[in-house]
This record gives sequence, C-alpha cells and structure tokens, in this order.
Amino acid sequence: MIDEITKEYLEGLLHLCSEEDALLEFRKEAKGNNIPIITEDVERLVKIILKSSSSKSLFEVGSAVGYSSCVFADTMGKDSYVKTIERDEIRYIEAKNNIKKYGFEDNIDLCLDDAGEVLKNEEKVYDVVFLDGNKGHYIHMLEDCKRILKPGGLLICDNVLFRGMIDKSKPLIRRKITIVKRLRKFLDAISEDSELTTSVLPIGDGLSISIKK
Repeated sequence: MIDEITKEYLEGLLHLCSEEDALLEFRKEAKGNNIPIITEDVERLVKIILKSSSSKSLFEVGSAVGYSSCVFADTMGKDSYVKTIERDEIRYIEAKNNIKKYGFEDNIDLCLDDAGEVLKNEEKVYDVVFLDGNKGHYIHMLEDCKRILKPGGLLICDNVLFRGMIDKSKPLIRRKITIVKRLRKFLDAISEDSELTTSVLPIGDGLSISIKK
C-alpha cells in the first residue's frame, strides 16, 4: 500500500501535469459542484492508454456532466468518436451544454437512455469501452461490452473497488450489499474470462483494464 505522504506527493505531480490542460476549468467546475468525475490519477492513466493504443472510438457508460467524454475525445484527436450514455435527464442536459461549450459536438454522440438497452442494440465495434455507470450492472453488461469490442480492444472499468468494500477492508453498508456482491462477481468474471486479459489497479476507487484477445 502507498503511504499518505507518498500519495500526497504523487497527487502534487498530477496537479503540475494538469496546469496546461485545456479542460482544467471544466474539471475545477465539476469538482466545485461535487460532481463525481474520474479522479486525476485515473484520468492520466486512461489518457496514456488511449494515446499509446492509437484508439479512435470509445463507448462510455455514464456521462454525468460530460467531463470524461470530452477528455477522451480530446485525447483521441479531432477524428475521434465517443458514444456516451446517460440516463439522468438533468445530467444529460448539463453534459450536452458542456460538450457544446468545449467544442466536441462533432466528436461526441450523447444519448439519453438506459445503457444496458443501448448496449444490447449497438452494432458498431469500438476500440475502447469505458464503464463508469451503475456498478451493480457491470456484470450484466459484460457480454455486450465484449461483443462491441474489436480484437485487441480495451474494456476499462472505474470504481471497481467500491470504497474498499470489495476487498473487505471496510465494513459493508447494508444497502450496498447487492452492489458489492455483483461487483465481486464481475471482477471474478473478467479475471477468469478466456477472451480477456485483465489487471485491476488500486488507483482512484479501483480501475480494471482488460484487453480482448
């Protein structure tokens, strides 16, 4: 485990790296409004992955206010395509406004819908699928996520350690028991799946990265 002093030092490095980020204003605004967006360490790693894999298309579950969608589109370049799904109407409207504000209307296809239903009917094949929606539904989406991934494509899932409840380092909250059980089942599934090679990293609130063979 990383001690708190080292963690603070690494967070300081991330802040230095972010000073010239064109979307820094967006991040600060979202955090100021207590919007749950991807953490800076997760964002930095995903950007490196997208760049190094030359990814150009990404399917995202969980738009929130559109921050991560804009980050992904910006990282993948002007000819990138992001399809992102949000089921909350208020968040959808906020995301739509932000995507326009930061100039990514041509790159991002924002949908107000249930992600599971959209996934079932999705026909396009993607370089990357990014899950950051309802954690209890990750397991239900797995087969369709694999189906829409190209060979060599990446399945990236955020918040998979769920505030330390997954590894039993923190006591379970009664109302979270079902989500935790489903997340454990999901992590077992992606770790054992013969079609995937998976690593789970203790950054942010836990990040899993799987490559489709």
